[in-house]
Amino acid sequence: MAKAIDVEQFADAVISVLHDYVDATQETLETECDAVSKEGVKKLKADSPHDTGDYSKGWTRKKTKSGYGYEYTLYNSKWGGRTHVLEKGHAVRPSPKDPKKKTRVEAREHIKPVEEWSQEELLGRIERKL
Repeated sequence: MAKAIDVEQFADAVISVLHDYVDATQETLETECDAVSKEGVKKLKADSPHDTGDYSKGWTRKKTKSGYGYEYTLYNSKWGGRTHVLEKGHAVRPSPKDPKKKTRVEAREHIKPVEEWSQEELLGRIERKL
């Protein structure tokens, strides 16, 4: 049932409704970002190269204050320098036996698919909730 208000109180009522909407939206964003970042870390741990297992175990996330809310960063705490090398591939130094032979280590793309999934998943969850 609609609540009757005076014309003078109309602006206050609109502002109150908008504040409630902003609070609900911010809460939804925070909970969904938290959930998607947790799932992203799990996916990175599962999809990372497992030669020794150390690299895949190093995935974690951090939450930092950003603007009006928070920002989640997924990163490898143990082997951060290897992420780019594994994702993009790299050249190998020539062998002393055959210095003209140039080889490359093939890329193992494991970060980009999780990044794309998390962007799509977060957008879908927010659209469904709001």
